[in-house]
Amino acid sequence: MKGRKYIWIALGISLTITVILALLILYGPNLNLDSIMSLIGEVQANDGGDKIPDRRLVGVIGRLLLG
Repeated sequence: MKGRKYIWIALGISLTITVILALLILYGPNLNLDSIMSLIGEVQANDGGDKIPDRRLVGVIGRLLLG
């Protein structure tokens, strides 16, 4: 029974990755480089520089996904 749990976990992860890739393929052409760069600059301006850079990246990705 323990093996089935891992199969479901693997299926969930692969489905999540597939959905994210599909969204990126569908909405990718609508994201131009200027908007991404302005978002990165905006996040860096709001950041005091003491936070972890990965957090800024997560914020940028979150803003892109949420619109």
